[in-house]
Amino acid sequence: MLQEVKVPPAPARTVQTPAEAWTLQSQRFQAKNPKPDNAYSGRSIQIKDGELSSAWMYLQRILRDNNVRAEATAQQRHEKEGPKRRRLRSERWRRRFAEEVRKKVRLVEAIRRRGA
Repeated sequence: MLQEVKVPPAPARTVQTPAEAWTLQSQRFQAKNPKPDNAYSGRSIQIKDGELSSAWMYLQRILRDNNVRAEATAQQRHEKEGPKRRRLRSERWRRRFAEEVRKKVRLVEAIRRRGA
């Protein structure tokens, strides 16, 4: 004899409108990321457990990644459009060339690891 097994119905999935989904996502984001306390919040870093050296290195890394020092020195004097275009083209070429060299070096290292 077969017994009938009752399976509970699947929970109804609520269909959200894009506006409702956006509002919910926005509320989650605001809960995780509170508003800044003051005008310096975006320009400051937290020092955890009195670790001043690690905070300093973190700040230096942020400044280096955002190219702050180079921009500050570049803004000390006006640069004409022509030389600026030439400089930017040169910097772009140097970056691309360096990346290609890195690729070739990685390829050679991979070939050497294989024993060729």
